[in-house]
Formats: sequence, C-alpha cells, structure tokens
Amino acid sequence: CVENYASILEDDNWWEPTFLEEMIYIMDAKPEVNIAWSNMQIWQETTNNNWKNTGSTIWPLNSNGLEFFNWPNNKQAMGSLHSNGAMLYRSNKAKSYQIPPNSLFNAVELIRERTFEHPLYFNSKVLANYAKTIFTNQSKQAWKWTGTQVMLLSTFVMAAKDQEKLFKEHLEFSRANQPLAINNYLLANAYYLKNPTLWKYFKITEWIKFVMWMVKTNFKILKLKNYLENSENVFNFLKEHTKNRQLESEKYGPTLVKGSKI
Repeated sequence: CVENYASILEDDNWWEPTFLEEMIYIMDAKPEVNIAWSNMQIWQETTNNNWKNTGSTIWPLNSNGLEFFNWPNNKQAMGSLHSNGAMLYRSNKAKSYQIPPNSLFNAVELIRERTFEHPLYFNSKVLANYAKTIFTNQSKQAWKWTGTQVMLLSTFVMAAKDQEKLFKEHLEFSRANQPLAINNYLLANAYYLKNPTLWKYFKITEWIKFVMWMVKTNFKILKLKNYLENSENVFNFLKEHTKNRQLESEKYGPTLVKGSKI
C-alpha cells in the first residue's frame, strides 16, 4: 500500500485511542526498526456479550517503558515475542512477512516472527486489548500444536553454530520455565535433529513422563507424524528464515542498536 505503515487488527481485539499515534511516533523515530508492538490488556468474554478486565497484561508492566529484542531470544524457540493485534510494521516489508498458507492458524505469530528482521521494538505501555473469547477458530487438535512447536524448536536449534550447546542450554531453560514442553525436545531430536548425543541430556523421569503422555493421548504419535510429513513446506520455510535470523545476528551482533537489552 502507499502508506508507510500497516497493522493487523483481528476482529476480537481492539486498540486504545492513541495506539496509532504513539506507535507511528516510535517508528518514525526508529528507522532501523521494521517491527514494533505495544503491551496489551487481557479481557475475558462472558455471557451476554459482556467483557471482564482480568487485570493482567500480555507482558509485565515495565517501568523502563521500551525495549529492544535481538535474535535469538529464549522465548522464540517455541513461541513469539510480538502480538498481531498490537503490532505496527513497515508496509514495504509486507511481502517478506508472508507465511505458508497451510501454517497452523494457532501459530501464525510464532511462524511469522521468524521472517522479521531484528531488532524488534517493544513498547510496554498498554495501547491495545487482547480478547479471550468463549469460542475460537483455533484448532483443537493438540498434535498439530505439538507438531508446530517441534518444527519451531528444531529449526531454532539447527540454525545455531553449536547445536548441542544450544540444545542443552535451552533444555535447562525449559525445565525452569516451561517444564511441560520437555516432550517437544524428545520429539525434535527423534524427528529432525537425530543426534544420538542429545539423548544423554534427558532425565529418566522425563522419559517416564513422555511414555505416560503417549498413553494419555492414546498414542496419537502417528497423527503427529502424518502432520509433520504434510507440513514439510512449513518446516523448510522455518528452517530457511531461522537461518537468516541467525546469520543476521552473527553479522551485526547484539550491538546493532545501542543500548538494546537482551
């Protein structure tokens, strides 16, 4: 489009009145940044089209107000930093942010963030609102979400110079912050990384929990396998763009923006 900036506002989220004014001001002042987003207040939909303020925000309220993110950030291994409904991006970059049409709807932000040039810019001020709706179009087929996270994690590790070191360090990070995600590491090595050395970093208890998880899910491992096979183009897309982010990081380093915080 002819405008300098564009945004994606989903039908169930909404902005504060000054969202565009404040975010455009930031982007105008930061020509080295292509992606910026603000914090969001979380609302819960109730009956009769009413909304309840949960009192929570997507990100903790930060007294510093602003923050740069360079690649890689631990959260990006299986998640994303930005929020669609609170994002502003330079419109001339739109084509490079397109993702495969068969990408999991639940994970659009996670996949698209791998295409973003860093640094990313976060404004902790609450300028938008996130809606937790009663009904959703997101898939309830858990193996698809698991499969997408396995692809994200695998490509995150594969892009690193020292894959074993990153795998070990990030496994420790997840044990402390997201213990339920340990199964994804087992699956990532089984399906994509295929590095026998990595098995030694798993605890016996984690193997036991993995087996229990397979029993609990009625051994839907075959559905997961089929999903990964049918999503080969998504995996290759993630692999290519994640490698681009890593090369970008190695080229410019964490000093790309002075005063940035990792």
